[in-house]
Amino acid sequence: MLRDQIERLMKENKDTELNTLENKLARTEYDVYRLIDKIEALTRDTIDKFVIQKIEREVEQIKKSISEYLNEYKGLSKKLKAEKIVVDGLVAAGSFSAKDAAALWVLASSKFKRGLEYINKNGKMVNKVSDLKNENLRKSVKNKLHSQIQKQESRGIHLYSNSSLSKSLSNSLKFKSIINANKERLQNGETIPKISAFLGGNWNNFLSINGCDILNVHVKNGILYATVLDTVDYNPNQWWVKYPRDLQEAGAIENYYVLVEIAEPVSTYFKE
Repeated sequence: MLRDQIERLMKENKDTELNTLENKLARTEYDVYRLIDKIEALTRDTIDKFVIQKIEREVEQIKKSISEYLNEYKGLSKKLKAEKIVVDGLVAAGSFSAKDAAALWVLASSKFKRGLEYINKNGKMVNKVSDLKNENLRKSVKNKLHSQIQKQESRGIHLYSNSSLSKSLSNSLKFKSIINANKERLQNGETIPKISAFLGGNWNNFLSINGCDILNVHVKNGILYATVLDTVDYNPNQWWVKYPRDLQEAGAIENYYVLVEIAEPVSTYFKE
């Protein structure tokens, strides 16, 4: 049934990029065959109630994955289905060189139904802005949400300083250049409340965090600290995000904010 729906959608839209659902289905089929192999390998000596329970859990996970894939496209017009499949496909194809960007899109595209393992590995989810402990940070997030997506509330993700995106940003030439430009202020013990910046430079950073705010930049005990704030949203009049923008305006994806903590030895940027 799932394959029939995919093939019908492919024929309706006649687009070579529309193989993303096929890729997802292929991964799900792989999980099914892997499970079948496990079951066939069982013997009287290796099977017990715990093995059966594990198999049952895997079956439930496969059923859940299939249901999630279908629900993401349910209710969308043919045009939006096609655009969503194209974007999902491009993201999947480019995920090797832009892993963080791909993970952030999966969260937006699935409305946090998929991709939660990325959050668990790299940080935590923030359900409400008021859950942020720092008052200044709450104000900054609300201002950012208002200016970017005309809201003052949304979910967010808070990525730690050891996260993959934090390392990608903090080691980039763009970030190093910004810190060096403010070296004297930081050497004098000043805390810089906000630096608006573009942190492109490589595909991962450009697609993950491009135009952003770098907050609370300061040096303490030889460590440079900062918090990068951005929103996952797609601006008008930028042709390269037309499809995500269409999906955003139709409410087919979820906008949210990203906080990335940075804590690196100041010697990475300059001598104290």
